[in-house]
Amino acid sequence: HRYILTSSEVWIMRKKVLILGINGQDGSLLSDYLLTKDYDVFGTYNHLNEKTKVNINKNFNKLTLYRCDLMQSGDLEEVLKTNEFSEIYHLAAITFVPDSLNNAELVMKVNAYSLQTIMEYVAANTPKTKVFYASSAEVFAQAEGAMTEKSPFEPMSAYGLSKVVGQNLIEYYQRKGLYCCYGILFNLSLIHISEPTRLGM
Repeated sequence: HRYILTSSEVWIMRKKVLILGINGQDGSLLSDYLLTKDYDVFGTYNHLNEKTKVNINKNFNKLTLYRCDLMQSGDLEEVLKTNEFSEIYHLAAITFVPDSLNNAELVMKVNAYSLQTIMEYVAANTPKTKVFYASSAEVFAQAEGAMTEKSPFEPMSAYGLSKVVGQNLIEYYQRKGLYCCYGILFNLSLIHISEPTRLGM
């Protein structure tokens, strides 16, 4: 006999992805792409108004959004409890480097300790969830010439230091057997032919 899945069963089987910082440049582009691959896309934001939602306006009604203060681990844990996510992309960060010098504790909490909250939750509850962490070329800062993943870290800001901590956390949880990785992202500018350039938030 053929068994036809109900709409609710199909929804349960669809991959669910969580993007932290979904209304930023990278988060919004990633959400657009994953929607074309038939993912159910969930995302977090800290502040949402006409300026900060411009990047996600096109697919706004297709997204499930949560307001989440990454300084509050309880906020993040509540979001993680809403679904068993197949993939989590940690793209949210305090990125303005000069500002990070005066707000080192805040930068570390948002950029690194929030990742630890995610990894501890995944380890305890959803160990099959795949996690990606967005690091930055600021981990190298003063290094000269071409750089690779093996280049020495020389961060010169709280932001760069927080990303080094994030990378070390990923490597720690890899050793514990979890599926997680990081990417070292460099500055980029995007010009869209069919739409205005997206804004970093």
